Amino acid sequence: MFRRLALVVLSLLLLVLSRPALAQEFVGAPPRDEKPTPAIEKKALDLLETISEQVTSLHAPSNRIRAECLIADLLWIHDEKRARALFKTASDDLINVVANIDLSDADVYQQLMWISQQRSDIVTRLAAHDPDAALSFLRASRLGAATDPRAKWYADTETNLELRLAGVIAKQNPARGLELARATLPRGVSYGLIGLLNELQRKDPRSAQGLYKEMVDQIKSEDLEGNYELAEPAWNLLWFQPPQANEDTYKDLIGTLINSALTITPTDQISINVAQNVYTQLQSLMPQIEKYAPARTAAVRQWSQNAERSFDPSLRMYQELNRAAQDGTVEDILALAPRYSAELQVQIYSQAAWKALGSGDATRARQIITDLISDPVQRKQMLAQVDNQSLEMAISQDKITDVRQVLSRMKQVDRRVQVLVRLATVLASKGDKKGALELLNEARAAADSAPPDPGQMGAQLTLAQSYASLDPDQSFAIVQPLIIRINALIAAATVLDGFDAHYLKDGEWITSGSNMLGNLVGNLNRALTMLARLDFDRARSAADQIERPELRLMANLGIASAALKGEAINPPPGARIISLEGRID
Repeated sequence: MFRRLALVVLSLLLLVLSRPALAQEFVGAPPRDEKPTPAIEKKALDLLETISEQVTSLHAPSNRIRAECLIADLLWIHDEKRARALFKTASDDLINVVANIDLSDADVYQQLMWISQQRSDIVTRLAAHDPDAALSFLRASRLGAATDPRAKWYADTETNLELRLAGVIAKQNPARGLELARATLPRGVSYGLIGLLNELQRKDPRSAQGLYKEMVDQIKSEDLEGNYELAEPAWNLLWFQPPQANEDTYKDLIGTLINSALTITPTDQISINVAQNVYTQLQSLMPQIEKYAPARTAAVRQWSQNAERSFDPSLRMYQELNRAAQDGTVEDILALAPRYSAELQVQIYSQAAWKALGSGDATRARQIITDLISDPVQRKQMLAQVDNQSLEMAISQDKITDVRQVLSRMKQVDRRVQVLVRLATVLASKGDKKGALELLNEARAAADSAPPDPGQMGAQLTLAQSYASLDPDQSFAIVQPLIIRINALIAAATVLDGFDAHYLKDGEWITSGSNMLGNLVGNLNRALTMLARLDFDRARSAADQIERPELRLMANLGIASAALKGEAINPPPGARIISLEGRID
């Protein structure tokens, strides 16, 4: 409900409390648009045939449906009739699961989450080939009306999924996309509908203008007063501006929202919360208000001043700090500190340091933190943040010497590996294969010396992917022992199933699981699919060393996808890449 304000607060708190992970990048990844050679294509199709025969032996619906859907997607251009049949099987399987769901089950939330994710996957993949078939499946797989609150969020995703599908259809058939969008309007204006409006604007501006007018009419018919969650999409629609938006309709919308805002009187906590969110919207939209509703500008400013008085000190500080950070200097930010408590001053000092760093003055940033932050833990975290951002800036500006200087102060092995991989990425992008390999070798030595934990394995898997196109032998050399370790961990986890986490269902490993070990398996599969684009046979041989049949099947399915489509299968919804720090990013 408080999304915009929360984002402002969170961005400031992160300066003190977090250490951002450098993005996981893979050095010199092979091009994804290359077609496979006839020999590799035949091997991949033969592999897909073998996998298709194995899928029928899967017992867990989550594994079987996911595999059927992926195989159908890969087969479509080679055997459309069979692909349609597989999509139909996967769809019917999921429809059957939906029809038999027990909402009284204690684990129904987890089941609903999986159903929602798999339903979205089928719709997305099928829509790329036959949008009408995807729409038919979407309608057939709806969950019946349920009053159970645990099922409500599932129903709330229905409109977004319909609009995603409408967006796909609108790219080829704007009129059909418009028809589907109109069907969702009685449920209210949503973010998905705004996204579809932008797509229609690119394809058929006239249809977009018609939908825009209907959206504004729908907003006018709703009771926005005191219900910010209902009004928030309407406020965001104001970013669809003239000349794209019809000017008269835009003026009508902005007038409607101003009228709604001015009725809010912040007296109790609920109305204060609503006022704070509306205040944030109004401040960001003042240029539009001054241009398209000039007669209301004075009233809006007066209401905003009254609303500010209801804010508690911390919120007032964030508002002032946000303005100073955008338009002021480091000194302007620091000048706010004496007006607030010591606890809030920390946020001001951190923003001042951030402002200095953003201006390229890392020395000033470190001085502010060292002199003004009294808590040693916070001071250490913030100085680490400065180092992180200095690294990012030095890497982006190719200042390798500066990066090395910061790296020399870095004691943590995981962070050294991250930075070295990033540097290797920069050198590889410039064609310096030798320099990139030297950095990766240094990173590998650091990762190998780290304690044997998920962080180390995540680092090694990242390096395996980074080595892939530069030195596949090194990549395979990293992957082989990791498969043995992961096999051992999986065997242990099956014994512990249900004690610390649920790994199995119907006697099978849940391949869509998003626990730590499940994510390690996913990262291993990604490394194998990258290697499959370079050496199909060796990647297959490595995948065949995975002991559990269902996991081996999914790894081989990823290898087939890499060969046929030149890309890895996306991780299942909810899965995450393991960072070099053992976190799930």
